[in-house]
Amino acid sequence: MDSPEQQLQAFLNSLPEWRRKWLKHEAPFDPDWISQKSAKASREEIAVAKEQLTAWAGNLDQDITIRERYEALLRPIPSRWREYREKMKRIALSDLPKSKPGRKSKTELAERIWQLFEGSTSIEIHQKLKSEGATYSLEAIESYLKTRRRKQRK
Repeated sequence: MDSPEQQLQAFLNSLPEWRRKWLKHEAPFDPDWISQKSAKASREEIAVAKEQLTAWAGNLDQDITIRERYEALLRPIPSRWREYREKMKRIALSDLPKSKPGRKSKTELAERIWQLFEGSTSIEIHQKLKSEGATYSLEAIESYLKTRRRKQRK
């Protein structure tokens, strides 16, 4: 009986080159290649990519069964399966917007405090915010009035 690696290789050898590239998410099926490297590609590379994409578009009905068979052959090979899953995860997450690390800044509150500060003391600002329903301590309000925070604003 063949090893899982040999079964996978035999399966891949039975497929055309464009289908193997499609299964492995290689150029031109790799989103990174499409978004970044295709602009730098030579005419020959673009012609080959168009040919492969055209062949793929004509055979969409077979995609699911071939992908399922490929994944079933990959699972018994831990290193290849892990590599495949990591690439799929990277591709899936590549379109998500990147969020900033840390706590969300309260710029609206800071601007409101700076606006109220013109002609008011910290205690008066605290009382005004309290009457508006905000529950910030006097220390929190004073921390927004520090000069280093005001410099960031400008």
